[in-house]
Amino acid sequence: MLDRYHLHAGDAFKLTLGKTYDVALLTSFLHHFDRQTCVAYLANLRSNLKPGGLVLTVDCIAPDERTDSFEACEFSLTMLCTTPHGDVYTFAEFSQMFQQAGYSESSLINLGEGLDQVIRTVA
Repeated sequence: MLDRYHLHAGDAFKLTLGKTYDVALLTSFLHHFDRQTCVAYLANLRSNLKPGGLVLTVDCIAPDERTDSFEACEFSLTMLCTTPHGDVYTFAEFSQMFQQAGYSESSLINLGEGLDQVIRTVA
């Protein structure tokens, strides 16, 4: 099974592997960037997935009403202070980014309390 798992060094924004992968695991990455950069990255990532491939995104996901969560506000402030354009996004915002990048559907897998959740997205 390990022969089917690969790590690739280099610039994640310029990754070109062809449509050879069934699943991409995207962990704690998108919140570092603005929406436009995320959409460009996700479009490039889709070009490396087989049709119907999956992206499993593990990230901090804010509730729909961001101000309902102290954690979301605190994390958003951290992104404001430590990244050029990072932010904490809601599931709706993530779904919109995936849709703009050409993906067909996204669903939320709720892990319980806390901001870390999983988004399952089909290429």
